[in-house]
Amino acid sequence: MLICADIVIPPATPQENPVRVYINVPAGVIRKVWVLIPRGHRALAHLVIRHGETQIIPYAGDIHGDDEELVFDEVYELKSKDKLVLEGWNEDEIYPHSFIIRLLILPQPYAFPELASLYLLRKLVEVLGIE
Repeated sequence: MLICADIVIPPATPQENPVRVYINVPAGVIRKVWVLIPRGHRALAHLVIRHGETQIIPYAGDIHGDDEELVFDEVYELKSKDKLVLEGWNEDEIYPHSFIIRLLILPQPYAFPELASLYLLRKLVEVLGIE
């Protein structure tokens, strides 16, 4: 499942009181995250993605830049339907800034292609009643 979201951060939003956007996500495994940073940021706006209190993107520091797309190859399991939090702050005192985020979340059996055939074989054995 591909989930798209964005966050708009007003001017002079401090890190101590960031803007938060909550995204509903299904159970599964986050395999890839794309973050688009539009032109004009000048590395003044910052973003982190959290699951509960745990920062998952990036693992340390924050995302910032200017006119670029960052891609994170990820393996982060979401055991049940839940919410992720986009958290952003902005050092620019004049302009708001936004980030555009895309998340690829695959159902557990398909998140690891090397295990998909084993999963399908188990299901076939179950359906056919073979022991």
